[in-house]
Amino acid sequence: MLSTTALVEATTASELALVAIVALICGHIIKSVIYNLYWSPLSGFPGPKLAAASLIYEFYYDVVKGTFPWEIQRMHNIYGPIVRINPYEIHINDPEYYDEIYAGGGRTRDKYDWFTRQGGSPTSTFATGPHQLHRQRRKILGPLFSTPSVEALEPMINSKVELLCNGLRRCMHQGKIVELGALYMALALDTITHYSFGESQCWDCLHHEEFAAELRTAIVDSFGLSNLARYCPWILNILLPVPRSIVGIVNRSMKLWLQTMDVIRKHTHHYFNKSNDEGPKEDLTRTVFYHLRNNDAPNEERSFGRLADEGNILVAAGGEVVSQYLAVVSFHLLQNPDCIQRLRKELSNVMPNPDSAVSWKQLKQLPYLSAVVTEGFRITALVVTRLPRIPTSEDLVYKEWCIPRGTPVSSTSHFIHLDPTIWKDPLVFDPERWLQDEDRTRLLHRYLVPFSRGSRQCLGIHFANAQLYLALAKVFRRFDLELFDTTNADVEHTRDCFNGQPFQASKGIRVRVVGECLN
Repeated sequence: MLSTTALVEATTASELALVAIVALICGHIIKSVIYNLYWSPLSGFPGPKLAAASLIYEFYYDVVKGTFPWEIQRMHNIYGPIVRINPYEIHINDPEYYDEIYAGGGRTRDKYDWFTRQGGSPTSTFATGPHQLHRQRRKILGPLFSTPSVEALEPMINSKVELLCNGLRRCMHQGKIVELGALYMALALDTITHYSFGESQCWDCLHHEEFAAELRTAIVDSFGLSNLARYCPWILNILLPVPRSIVGIVNRSMKLWLQTMDVIRKHTHHYFNKSNDEGPKEDLTRTVFYHLRNNDAPNEERSFGRLADEGNILVAAGGEVVSQYLAVVSFHLLQNPDCIQRLRKELSNVMPNPDSAVSWKQLKQLPYLSAVVTEGFRITALVVTRLPRIPTSEDLVYKEWCIPRGTPVSSTSHFIHLDPTIWKDPLVFDPERWLQDEDRTRLLHRYLVPFSRGSRQCLGIHFANAQLYLALAKVFRRFDLELFDTTNADVEHTRDCFNGQPFQASKGIRVRVVGECLN
């Protein structure tokens, strides 16, 4: 039995050990802050000292408030076009320098692992850090989303758009209010899951719009919550084994997204349980996952985990980009009846009857529809977060500033798209700005970067474009819609969920289908 003296000595020793540990931690923190402020190669760059000292400043605006992009914009208003936004990263708000950050043509640009790990799919092409590894992965996916490949998919895409129109017609007869974000999410999820996993694995959301509505909420919320994963990357590893019912008690959206990941893993198993000679080969060879599984890449590039990661990104990005875009553009069209009238008149040239068949290739030739689509890319805030790049083989020089190689550097396309020095009345939806003289239009296109630029440009541009053209053409050629209890506040972007989202309590962009065009 310990004596009183021994017990006191043991207690004192444990207290001293605890004090020593706390002192070491505090010392490390103080040393890091001092280094970040005075000794770091970035110490001389403009920006708030609190942001430079530690990640706490960014954490507050990024995770707690969800408004860090607008805080970055505020920094630029104070400190100028180049700002140190955290201890490790430089942000440049200059449209003329965008192509230097997001360079192509063989110039090396890595992604910033700390930033991309938030998606919980670290081996996906989107999250791949090293430049050369990204090139290898993109080489497999790229041809699947080229213009010829998407044109070959047009019958499938058209069939989904027809189902969407049937849904609108059904809501018209039932007098049902339609939330466009959910409806367009159903379209997007059905097209991407059909193409990714096969017709038999399509999620059939267009027959279950309630599910699409819930899943859209889950995807958007998970984007918002994923900001936390940058600072606490272990969170997803903790959540994955937890029963979904328990996760749902804490956060329903996270439960739904984890269940979605479970479904994607089941689809992935489907491609590992079949040999190349089994099953409906004609169907499988036209899917993204067939090509991801059957190629000349090393085995680790065709592993179960990597395919599941690709599936997560294909579903999340492929669903939300199309949904967000179509819903917001529909809102702006409905706010501008003259735009709809002009659009419908132009569409009647290739769709003399509302139900006339029309191709994506035909629609791309229509000047006003193309102007609507292009203006939509500018104003819909498909990406409001920054996308850091790391130049590994060169220093970057911006004006008098030399940014050391290896430093994450970013810009924000949303700032460029709303820059009043480029765009007259930038907050106004105005397709006419794209119908000016050729030189002016070419100049504006230079500043349109909704899918980024360079070697890391989004793969799904053409796949998204086909859906956008066909959906807008058929919906607005066939139906008369009116907004229901929806205001500008429902499309004002106040939250960073990778894309821009309105205030938390928004009920979305809701419409009533009031009629159907007969001629």
